[in-house]
Amino acid sequence: MWPWLAGAVGLGFLSSLIAALQPLPLKLLVDNALGPEPAPDPVARAIAWVDVAPSPVALVLVATASSLLLSVTAAAAGGTLSWLWEYAGRRMIRDLTVDLFDRLQRRSLSQRRSEEMGDTLSRLSTDTWSIYSMTHAVVSAPFERLLTVGAVCFAAWRLSPHLTLVTLGVALPFGALTRRQATRLRPTTLRDREAQARVTTSLNQLLATMPTVQAFAAESRSWATLRHLMGNAVVTGRRRALTNAAVKSAAGLLTSASTAVVLIVGGTLVIRGGASLGTLLAFVAYLRILDSQSRRLFGTHRTLLEGWVGLERVLQLWGQEPVIVDPVDPVVLPPAGPVGARVELIGITVGYQPGRPVLCDLDLVIEPG
Repeated sequence: MWPWLAGAVGLGFLSSLIAALQPLPLKLLVDNALGPEPAPDPVARAIAWVDVAPSPVALVLVATASSLLLSVTAAAAGGTLSWLWEYAGRRMIRDLTVDLFDRLQRRSLSQRRSEEMGDTLSRLSTDTWSIYSMTHAVVSAPFERLLTVGAVCFAAWRLSPHLTLVTLGVALPFGALTRRQATRLRPTTLRDREAQARVTTSLNQLLATMPTVQAFAAESRSWATLRHLMGNAVVTGRRRALTNAAVKSAAGLLTSASTAVVLIVGGTLVIRGGASLGTLLAFVAYLRILDSQSRRLFGTHRTLLEGWVGLERVLQLWGQEPVIVDPVDPVVLPPAGPVGARVELIGITVGYQPGRPVLCDLDLVIEPG
């Protein structure tokens, strides 16, 4: 599993570097190919190496080829990264589900009766996905997002330190506001999961006891109960959706404010000759990348809060000690003969609840064959 995760982290590092380089062909096109500025030294040496004069047409071709190459590389790295996480994540979910189901099988009948079947199914089928989302949110996503933001900020600082400071000065207060709003997701997510589990439990019970419900003409009462539970689930789902919408609205406000401030300050610098038009366009592209990474970073925080709810529900089952355990030193049975083996039980007492045995001092002999 770890080699796959290491490969995912490496691809995330490559994606971050590509994101920092993508706006540079636009600056080369505007400032050098279409504008009066000379070609940068690395580009001029590369053109001279292929024995071509650094004409505007050559610079346009270089800018186009560079943009195309970066786009194709970014798409390939992103697709491979998604495939790696899908493969590793589904393996983690499968292993956790199998282990959790094995622990559930070792519980006593009284433990099983004390919990609702729908809630248990919800923990097995839905909450086990939290191991995937939590691992991605802790191991890869913050590293990739922060690395991309750092690389973009470094490249933006090289273009215009003043505009970079302006952007960070606007982004930090709104980022703190968005993070504060995102902390409300955890209780709303927990209530939503519990409401959905109650609906699943009610449906499971109704389907299992449908002949009894019909025999006692209890359809209207069962329908009213189910409608009440589904109404509560709708209310909790609506609150969760409103909280998500508030977080997204705060992120959109961050984008609009940052873009407006950067365009005003950058436009003023271009008019006064403090920056070129290509620098402003490249900086706007960097701003869009920062906005995308910020949204994903806040989305990672939201995923972490929601995944923690599912992980807590899984750990509640995982933390219960199973009643049926394998002995430390199991007895090795002798090999069976040609006609089978003789089975003898002496003084067996079995019960499903403490102090209430079902069978007491059972002696049983089963001869071979």
